[in-house]
Amino acid sequence: MIPTCFNEENIESAGTSAGLPLVPAIPAVDVASLTYDGLFDTLASLQKTFGADELTSFVVVIQLLKASAKNDEERVIVDTVASGLERIYSLNFETDRSERTKKLISEKMKLKRLFETSEQREHRLQRMKERYRQQRDSSSGSKPDRRRREYRSETASPADPDDLAAQAKEERLRRLRDYQRKRLLNEKPEQRARRLAKMRENQKLRRARQMASRNVVTAASMDFVRSLAPDYEIPEAGDLAGLVDAEQQQQQPEEEQQQQQ
Repeated sequence: MIPTCFNEENIESAGTSAGLPLVPAIPAVDVASLTYDGLFDTLASLQKTFGADELTSFVVVIQLLKASAKNDEERVIVDTVASGLERIYSLNFETDRSERTKKLISEKMKLKRLFETSEQREHRLQRMKERYRQQRDSSSGSKPDRRRREYRSETASPADPDDLAAQAKEERLRRLRDYQRKRLLNEKPEQRARRLAKMRENQKLRRARQMASRNVVTAASMDFVRSLAPDYEIPEAGDLAGLVDAEQQQQQPEEEQQQQQ
């Protein structure tokens, strides 16, 4: 990327008019035409041509990108790229080698997706869908082709109505699970937030109905007890504990008298 960004004519004329020796050109970054490969070619060129270390090359590229942004849209791109480069450099301090490799691949893939075109994104999504379909087919087994003659002949044979009903129910449940799985995979963040809020609301309503039904059952049992003994006053929890203590105190002197005898 650096050789294509040099403005050699201006540098040569400036050096000749001033009578100064030529100095290495400072690269000018075109943010609008910046690519993923060009970004890392710039880092490699800085380290190879100018002898800069990794930290210096990252800092120089980030500063060049920030200085080259011309409008708000380019500034957003530059900020995103700069954040990605900073995270990539910080992975040098990761002690776990396997963890560092996984994080490095993830960060580079994020940067690569930032520069991909709509056609590249469409191809990537198609590959992801194809991989998901292959994994699903391998885990659940291949589905029978309903258009095949032998499949139609097998299903056309008479069978027990109960078995047919059970098979139809199992097929409906399987289709429902597949539909729900696809729906969750394609769910957007706002849809997920609405679904979770609705689940929490339904859970609150369910608990409220359970408490109401328990209160109704308790009230009905208390009414039944009162109908059997209308003059009997049902003690509260604290009164019941007091009655138990009083009964225990009465039993203790009786036991002492029996022991003395």
